[in-house]
Formats: sequence, structure tokens, C-alpha cells
Amino acid sequence: MGKRRTIRKQATRGKKERATARRRTTRVAPRIEGPRLEPRLQRELLGLFLLALAVFTLISFFSGAPTPEAPWRAIVRYLFGWGGLLVPVGLGALGVLVLWGEMRNEPRLDWNDILGGMLLFLSILGLLGLPSAREWIPAPGSGGGVVGHVLAQWLVVRLQLRFLGGLFLLLLAALVGSMLAFDVRVRHLVAVFRAVGGGIAWLTQRLYRRRSPVIRVAPEPAPHRVRRERERKEEEGEEGEEEEAPLPRIIGRRETQGGPISMAARPAGEWRLPPLDLLEVAGSAEVSQAEIRRQARVIEETLASFNVQARVVEVNCGPTVTQFALQPGTGVKVSRITSLASDLALALSAPSIRIEAPVPGRPVIGIEIPNPAISLVTLREILESPTFQEHRGPLKIALGRDVSGQPVVDDLTKMPHLLIAGTTGSGKSVCINAIIVSFLYQHSPETLRLIMIDPKRVELSIFQDIPHLAFPVVTEINGRRSGTPLEAGEVDALKVLYWATQEMERRYRVFAREGFRNITGYNKAARAEANPNLPVMPFIVLVIDELADLMMVAPEEVETMICRLAQLARATGIHLVLATQRPSVDVVTGLIKANFPSRISFAVSSSVDSRVVLDMVGAEQLLGRGDMLYMAPDAPKPVRIQGSYVSDEEIERVVAFWKEQRPEEPPPVSPVQLGMPLAWREEKEEEPEDELLPEAIALVRKRRRASAALLQRRLRVSYNRAARLIELLERKGIVGPEEQGRSREVYLPPEDDLE
Repeated sequence: MGKRRTIRKQATRGKKERATARRRTTRVAPRIEGPRLEPRLQRELLGLFLLALAVFTLISFFSGAPTPEAPWRAIVRYLFGWGGLLVPVGLGALGVLVLWGEMRNEPRLDWNDILGGMLLFLSILGLLGLPSAREWIPAPGSGGGVVGHVLAQWLVVRLQLRFLGGLFLLLLAALVGSMLAFDVRVRHLVAVFRAVGGGIAWLTQRLYRRRSPVIRVAPEPAPHRVRRERERKEEEGEEGEEEEAPLPRIIGRRETQGGPISMAARPAGEWRLPPLDLLEVAGSAEVSQAEIRRQARVIEETLASFNVQARVVEVNCGPTVTQFALQPGTGVKVSRITSLASDLALALSAPSIRIEAPVPGRPVIGIEIPNPAISLVTLREILESPTFQEHRGPLKIALGRDVSGQPVVDDLTKMPHLLIAGTTGSGKSVCINAIIVSFLYQHSPETLRLIMIDPKRVELSIFQDIPHLAFPVVTEINGRRSGTPLEAGEVDALKVLYWATQEMERRYRVFAREGFRNITGYNKAARAEANPNLPVMPFIVLVIDELADLMMVAPEEVETMICRLAQLARATGIHLVLATQRPSVDVVTGLIKANFPSRISFAVSSSVDSRVVLDMVGAEQLLGRGDMLYMAPDAPKPVRIQGSYVSDEEIERVVAFWKEQRPEEPPPVSPVQLGMPLAWREEKEEEPEDELLPEAIALVRKRRRASAALLQRRLRVSYNRAARLIELLERKGIVGPEEQGRSREVYLPPEDDLE
């Protein structure tokens, strides 16, 4: 028995070894796979197939009975009835979108488009089958076919919604399908309904006018300039109907303004404001919807790759940037999104992006991406906008458009002063020109006077000789220090600033005497009473194009007078607009910045300059060419705006319009007539000498050194008097200038007799 078991075990082991050897030596046949197509080629073939099927279906509808495509036509008509005519249209559109997306390397279709199209098609079939919904078997090929009949019968008979209920539900489904398929929003539908309503109202009005008599009102006579132009065209034999020239707005005659502000007599006629036809209109560049969807998807995918859950809930397209409103998920910190700004710019292939976290007043984070092309925002479109027309401020400024494309208008009297900073070429000078032209479109010289200081001599010289100027454009900062003598009647910047402070004090004295608190109440009473002893006071806007030049020449005097005007001049109607291309702390000092809550920053070179202007970073990321950050006095954060653009040709036309109304050149006005003190005259009288001056001269001659401490100690006077004595000795050439760590050098020899 034991031997048999051993033999069986050996035989079983031998069989296993032979089977293992056979498996080792047996080769496994390679798996043969069929040909595989690339996904892009599959989509291209799908698009061609859909186009071919659309053409085949369309041919089948217009061919005779004995054709190969007749069965297909019968199937389509049986299933969809009259709605079968939409089958080739839908198939063709679907094929074109698939091929177009592959050619542009941009997917043109998503599930929203497909589901929306199917829902819209089924709704149309149901509407076509609704009239025969109660028939058990409809006529073949009519209505919405079998599909439309089944759908309508299910709504009307099974759900017992009746005809009106089924009609309402199918129309609602068609509306939802259209919104999904064509990316239509509610605001678009409201705009369409308004347009249709306006067309119906216009048609009704035209029909009513045909039945009722037309009453024509004779237009007011045009100005003589327009009439002469028309007569000249008639003499030249021009044919065709001439277009009526727009009449500018007429301002009534006011009382002549008294005081030192009145530099010219009133013209013989009435003031006319310039028409908007002097300005140009420019077209706008639009961003494609497909590009916006792609960027929104890239933003969400990039944040998801860093485990940051967020979704884009709104997109605002502006002239310069497109803002994506991002809503972070629950538990996501805002700092995690702001720290990914560089990664988002890399994923979007954008030169730079700006993240506003959060958007003021909204629970979203704004991601601003530059547009491929910057749209030009002209000054005319802002002046024509309802926002500007409905604003009630006396000194309205057309700033531009924000990131959502809405016009931004503010009032200088509410600011009440404006500080503008930016590098060369960022749009600072264009912004100043737009501000001035905005004022020229609102005020005559009776209600507004401008003072322009232009040390560079080329920026504001284009406004020379307009009747609004209280002085000619000032180009000299300080004639006495620069060494260039001033001509008769010419003033420099320091004299103008001092005159502005004197005018401010004069107005306050008038308000105190007449019992008014500000210029608004005073002018309201002056216009109501028409009292010659109570003349209307115009607003005064002081524009300084380059503050850095003034601060380099006379920093103490300029800073003192600017701060005094900024603190006190608001109630008197005097407002400042300062601009600089070097926003450093020695130019925009703490006192100046504290009195200018309204600030505009164009593109700057560093975040340090941005902090000087706005007290926060962000201006160094601007794109230039009018891209600005505007800090309103009552806003917690600045607003990004594309500034209004006005060309030199437009400015020249507006200036020429006002020059035509300018009176004869007035006689030159001296600084004394303008209220300047005698100390500011060119022939300045010498200051009286101190009675201790001879003793001081003898002391420094004997000691061979001079200092304020020496005179204070030896002559027993105060330090201020001793310092004045040292200045007199230096002015007379007796002692030298002050040297660091050493006493002043005495120029007189010991043996000279100075008396």
C-alpha cells in the first residue's frame, strides 16, 4: 500500500512539472487592436456627417416621389410633421458649429447648447400638435407629427391642462430652451420687449399723425455765423438739402462780476455754450462671448487645481478690462485667492491681472483681466449719457467708464479738490484736458473762471485766450528767483497763488457782511434779488499741471498757500486740481495729501508711488493710456476707470468757439490792481535796517567770526533778532554763507573803518 501511494505521488508531481514546462514554453499570441481615430478627427467626421445629413434631408423635401431619399422624407414627416423643416436647419447648424470650433481650436458646443436646442425643438413640435391634441389619430405628416401629437396629447388629455395650460407650458419651455441654446439673459429679453413696445408705439403715433393735422413750429433763427456759412454754400452752388446746424444753448445775461476777478468787460451779445458736434464719436471693440467663457473656465479650473473651490457668477465687460465676479466656496479664505494672482495670470496668458477682494458692497471677488484691445472712451459719449445729463452738480466732471461700461461722473464741488498723479504717457494730461473741456461745456465766463499754471509751457497753452481765464496761462513760477524779468501785467505762479488766498478772504468778508455761509446761498440770493450791490460770484478752478516744479523752486510758499486754499476755499467756490508725474513724499507731502481726499492715479512705476497717492498698492498694475484708479472722497476703495479721451483737434474746435465770443483785448492789469500786496511788486522796497546793525558789524569785525548765538549772547537780544541781523550782514556782503559745523567767514579786514 505504501509503495502504491508513493508511485501515485510521483506520477502526479511529474504531470504538474510537465504542464508547467509547457506553459513556460508556450508563446502568448499578441493582441491585435483595431484602428483607432484621434478625438479631433472623430469630431471633424461628425461635423461633416451632420452637414451631409442636413443637405440630404433638405434635398428630400424638394424632390419628387420616385427618388431614393423618399423613405427618409416619409420618416421625417411622419415623426415631426411640419416641424421636419427645422431638421435640416438644426443639423446644419450643429455641423457648422462643430467644424468651426475645431478650426478655431475652441469648443463651440457644450451641454447647455445641446439640451437647450432639444428643448426648443420639442416645444415647437408640441405647439404645432396642440390644435389636434384631442384627436385620437392625427392626419399623417401634419402639425408636429407623431412626436408633437403625443406631447400635446399628454399635456392636454393626460395632465388635463387644456389648451391654454398646454400653450403656456410649451411657450415657457421654448423660452427656457432659447435661453440655454442662445445664451440669452433676462435683461436681453427685457431689451427686446422694450424695443418691440417702442416700435408699436412709434407705429401707432405715425398712424395717429396721419389722421390729425400736423402743426409745424418755426425754428428760432440761427446765429449769424451759421447763416453766413449757409449763404456761402448757396453762393458756391451746392446742390442737395442742407442739414440744419444744431443751435447751441443760450445763457441769459447776468450782472457783471465785481472785484479783482473781473479782468475783461462783458461782450456785447449773450454767451453761447458749444454744441456737442465739435466733439467726435469713436466705435468700441467688443470681446467675444466664446473668449469670455473660456477665460471663466480657465479661472475655475486653475483655482480647483490648487484646491480652491470657487465659481464665476458674473462677468462685466469694460472698455479696458473684463471683470469676473468670483464667488468663493464655503470655508475658502480670500487671501488664498489673492495669493494666486501670478498663477492666474500665467494660466490666462495675461500680461497682468488685478484682484479686488472683495468688490465693495458685494459678496464676490473681482478678477480684472485686460481686454485684447482697449476701447476708446470719448468725451462726447460721456457728455451725452443720461448719467451726465441727470447729474445736478455745478462742476460736473466726465471721468470715463468703469469696468462694467457704465459712465462715471462726479462733481468737483463735492470732492472738493482733486489730486492727479501718473507717469509720462499714462493719460494724465488728457485727463486734465477732459476736465477743462467738461467745464467749458457747462459754464460761461460769468459763472466760472479758470486759473492755469503750466511750468512746462506746452500742456495748457492750447487754452490760451479763452474768455474763462482770470489770468493768461501762467508759465513762470517765481520771476525774482529765476532771474527772468516779468513783462508788464505778467504774473508768476506764486503771485497767482497769493492772489487766490486774498480772493478767498475777500469772499469770506462778503459772506459775513451779507449773512451767507457759502457761495451757493450767496449766488441764489444774488440771482433772485438782481441787486447791483450783490453781484454773482463765479466759481474759480485753479489747475496746476506740474506740482513738482513748483515744489522744487519754492516748496515752503507753495505748500503753505496750497494747504490754506485746500482747507478754507471750498465754501467760497475756489477749487484746486493738482497734477504731478513724480508722486514722491517731497512733492505730495502729508499736509497736501490730507487736504485732497479725491485722488486719481494713473499708471505709476512702483508700489511705493501708488501708496503715496492712494495709500494702497494697485496703481503699478494699470495698463496706461487712460487706465486709472479713482478714489472718491466717500469711497472705501478706488474704482477702476477708463478715462475720457479728447483729442487736440477737438480742443482746438472748442477753444475757437469760445474765442469767437471773446471781447476786445483788455488793457494789461498790474499786480496791484489784482489785489497783490506791495511786497510782491518787482520794485520791492528795501527792508528797514536794525538799529543794532552797527554794533553787530563792529562785533564780527573784532571777533573775526559770526553766528546767531554770538550776537544773541553779546548783544543780549532774542535768537530771532540775532538771526535777522545775521541775514542782514550776509545780504550786505559782510559775512559769508552758513557752513555746516563752522562759523560764518567775515569778509571785512580788521583795519577797515566801516562807519
